[in-house]
This record gives sequence, structure tokens and C-alpha cells, in this order.
Amino acid sequence: QRLYSDLARLRRHVFLPDLATVSGNMAIRLRNAGWVDEALPESLAAVGYWRELVAGDARRFEAELSGALNTLSVIYGDLGHHEEGLSLVLESLAIRERLAEREPEKFKSDVATSLNNAANRLSRLKRPAEALEYARRAVQIREELVEKDRNTHLPGLAAAVYSLGNRLADLGEITESLTCAVRAVGLYSELSVESDRAWARNHAEAMNSLAIRLSQHGSFQEALRVIRLCCGLVQEYVEEAPDIWRPMYATVLWTFSNRLADVEQYAESLEQAVRVVDLWRQQTLISGHSDRVQLNLADALHNLAVRQNQNGDLRSAEESRAEAEAIRREVEGAREVEG
Repeated sequence: QRLYSDLARLRRHVFLPDLATVSGNMAIRLRNAGWVDEALPESLAAVGYWRELVAGDARRFEAELSGALNTLSVIYGDLGHHEEGLSLVLESLAIRERLAEREPEKFKSDVATSLNNAANRLSRLKRPAEALEYARRAVQIREELVEKDRNTHLPGLAAAVYSLGNRLADLGEITESLTCAVRAVGLYSELSVESDRAWARNHAEAMNSLAIRLSQHGSFQEALRVIRLCCGLVQEYVEEAPDIWRPMYATVLWTFSNRLADVEQYAESLEQAVRVVDLWRQQTLISGHSDRVQLNLADALHNLAVRQNQNGDLRSAEESRAEAEAIRREVEGAREVEG
């Protein structure tokens, strides 16, 4: 990356596209590895470079700009900046829809990706009806693409169906949401036959979501069965790459704890809640004082307090609750100082 940066200073019009590509790829790799805070400046740089290039030749570089905007939107969403994320993804979507009018076969998939991202951002902004509309459009496009080329577009369909299930759940449409969750797990299971590692994270996320939907539907034992399988899947990967998989493992163990509580297995539910807190404490050691990680730790401590209450340990519950509130106050105070 430093090489391209030096070259771009010497011959900017020649090497700036390479620098933009390298910065964008670095942002994606950092984000996928869980280093979201570090991914942000790389993604911002990539968008800046592509904007500069588009100003000189829009038709040549606007597709790359739309991709960089979509990536930056996702990263802002990861960091809780959903208004900024929505603005960026709507800009990306407008570009991609314009490109798809000229070359539908080439850009319809990109349109669906931005629709799905927009649905996620709208959901986090408490605009569920609009989010559902975008999610349904994404699935419709993916269905059309899969009919023409299943192998190429099946991953996109799986992601869109998974997102649609979540958007339906936001509106309390539990039965239809459950149907989507079952389908998403099936699609990722199909993809995993070809390459289990490539789709392991998505498969785990879909299984975790399915366990939640089953619980909401009142199928508590089936939910518990699914999340046990999910925990086993994730545990294999967290042992190989703990820094990358630890947040996902904490997420599925949280769901495991809740599903155990559903069937009144409070002692084991508490054990899992303790493990979740331990995992987020470990994550703070590599992420420093990242607001996102600190707030996840606070949420885990609050959940731990609930489980401690259920087991009659009221004193520990109060201590966990107090620590959670102290972390939240610290994060809010730091944000006010930065603001």
C-alpha cells in the first residue's frame, strides 16, 4: 500500500486507481477480521480516491465508487453510525441502479447488495416498514438471478433471505420470519458442502438467527438443539483463530444462554453467560477501548445480572449491573469529550 501511495504522488493519474483498490481491499480484510475501527480510515480513503477519479471520468470509475460507498456504509453501521451509513448506501444504490439500466446482467447483483445493506441501515434507524420493502426487493432480484445461474448467485440469495427474515421479525411477522430463517440455514448448508470454511460465519449467523426465531415461535427445545449445533460449529473455528472468531462465539453463546433460560435450565444458562462476559473481556485486550467492544461487554454484564438473579445470587447480579452501567457512562463520557 505504501508503494502505491508513493507512486500515486509521482504519477497520480496512473497509480491512483491501484491505491484506491488496495485501500478498499485492506478495509474489507480488516473488517472481516473484526478490526472495524482500523478498517474505517482505509475505507474513507478508498471512497475519497474513487470520488477524485470519478470527477475526472465518471463512466470509467463510478462502479468502483459505488462498491466503496457500500463498504463504507457497512463499516459505519458496524460502528453504530447508521445515519451516515444510510446516506452512503443510498448513494451507492442510486449509482448501481443507473448502471443496471445500461447493463442489467452485470450490475443487478450489485443493486441487490445495496438494497440489502439499505434494509439493514433502515432497520437500525427504527424504520422497519421501509427496511422490509428494500429487503423484499433484494430477494426478488436474487431469485431472478439464481434462476439464470444458481452457482454464481446462491450466496447472494442466502444473504438476502437471511436479511429478509430479520426484517420480518422487526415487524413481529414471526411465522414468515421463521420460514426465511429455515431457508437461509438450508441455503448456507448447501453452500458449505462445497466449502465449509468459506461460508462458516454466514452459516453460524443463520443458525443463531434460526434459534432465536424458533424461540419466538415457542419451539424452545428445537431452538436449543439448533443453537447447540451452532456453538459446536463456531467452537471449531475459535480454537484456530480466536481473535477473529471470539465475537461470533460470544454472540452464539449469548443465544445459547437465553435458550437454556427458556427451558428453565438456569444454572447452565448462568455458566454460558459467564463465558460470554469472559470472551468480551478478552476482546477488550486486543481492541483497547473500542466503544463497540466496551458496549458489548456492558450488554453481556447486564445479561449476566439477569442470569445471576434467576439463580438467586442477588449480590453478584447487582455488582454485574453496576459494572455495566459504569462502562456505559465511561463510553458516553468519552463521546461527549470527542464531540
